[in-house]
Amino acid sequence: MLPHLQRSWWLVCRDLTPNQRAGRLKQWLNLMRRRYPEAEVAFQSVRVLTQQSLVADWLEQECARYGADFVLHKNELSAYVDRMPEGIPALN
Repeated sequence: MLPHLQRSWWLVCRDLTPNQRAGRLKQWLNLMRRRYPEAEVAFQSVRVLTQQSLVADWLEQECARYGADFVLHKNELSAYVDRMPEGIPALN
């Protein structure tokens, strides 16, 4: 499930505004937990996280814990921290 989770998180960071990202991941995990028990554990872990950096840190820790490759590099994700998706003006 971790490869899917990483891909989903990357898409969320790429396509959504910063204030939408953690919530969208939580929605996805909430739907996944109906079918996959491991998604329940992940949902319970991230349900209180609101910052992109904290979610990325959690994801990296989970990959290390299960011996999975962490394919999302922090410098790649950091490019999306304050970036708004194309066509959406930044709030000033």
